[in-house]
Amino acid sequence: MSVVMLLAMTFSCTNESDDPDPLTAGDISGQWSFVLVPDLVYNDTALVKGHRGGDFDVYSATQDAVYLHQSGSSVSGFCGPLKYSGTITGNQVKLKVYDQPQGKLHIENGVENMIYISDITLTLNADMSMSGSGTYRDYLEYPYLPLNSYKVKASRMSATKSTKSAAEALAIENWENDMCKIVSTLASWIISSLTDGIFRPMSSNCWLYHDGGGYYIFGHEGPGSALPLFTETIYYPFEVSCCHCREYGFNISLGPHTLAYDALRDILVNNPPVKELVSKLGFTSPVALGLALDEFYAQSGEFAISMMYNTNTRSASLYVNTATKSGFDAAGSTLVQNIANALSPFVSKVYIMQGNNINDNDYLRRSPAFVCNSAVEVVYLFGTSCAEYN
Repeated sequence: MSVVMLLAMTFSCTNESDDPDPLTAGDISGQWSFVLVPDLVYNDTALVKGHRGGDFDVYSATQDAVYLHQSGSSVSGFCGPLKYSGTITGNQVKLKVYDQPQGKLHIENGVENMIYISDITLTLNADMSMSGSGTYRDYLEYPYLPLNSYKVKASRMSATKSTKSAAEALAIENWENDMCKIVSTLASWIISSLTDGIFRPMSSNCWLYHDGGGYYIFGHEGPGSALPLFTETIYYPFEVSCCHCREYGFNISLGPHTLAYDALRDILVNNPPVKELVSKLGFTSPVALGLALDEFYAQSGEFAISMMYNTNTRSASLYVNTATKSGFDAAGSTLVQNIANALSPFVSKVYIMQGNNINDNDYLRRSPAFVCNSAVEVVYLFGTSCAEYN
């Protein structure tokens, strides 16, 4: 009886482990590499900051971390925040692709709580590769998406049925860590020069917020942290797509009051947090900066000045949010013009926009992998109110 009980315990533990299960012939379980190849390509025609969609090349994107799990005729899987659900019948594989809903990322979402965005139809070949095509469904965040399609070339990198909870959690954690490390790969002048090489995140830690066709990585409200100025976040385009530029829309609005003007002036003029801040803002002396600040605030009231740097076009957009509804040319003020002139040697062009609520557009390149995506660096420069980015 003791031997029988011991054997039963042994088999029970084996069945509940996360060890890979043996695959049957034709089982597609494992880690795959999906190459998304351009097929039908729609290029946005809007002229945005000197560019149209057709000005940018379109090329293939490779996802090396697609995990599939087959159980009978059912197939499930994931790749970063994306999830797959489908069937296999003979050598025909059909997958539905789901994206995360808008808002703070909850990676544990099931497909029933996600956005059904694309269909992939594949043929399983004799060598256990797959090939086929993908189409898009209606997508609120970008209505032209269904005008595109893509080809898929898939090869299996490893064959295992181990897509159980522990393995999936590890793969998702690795993807989130890669997203949080994006800042370390950006060597632009914004981090290296404007902020003394120190990245001052808007949030105290990295967390992902899905907004439109991408993610804010360190919050989406400036200054956002204990630091009152010169804080940063990253917007990272991430969509099921070949390496393809499309038009993105942003909204930058004035938020609640955060800092008394006298305190802000004292920091900027007398106790700058960044080395050589006065000259970096385009002024020859602290006195000149102080006078420009006083003149600006007298007409603007509460305000926030931010900047976005597009790593795709290498242009910078300077956003001047003010409480004033009309009648004040904030963009033409001494303060803003000096800042723009100081930035211009480092970028292709500086665009200035003003208002309580600002809408702007730009072309960004996106893919479902870390291969060609054009990140946007968002910097809250300074102000008496916060700025909200959407």
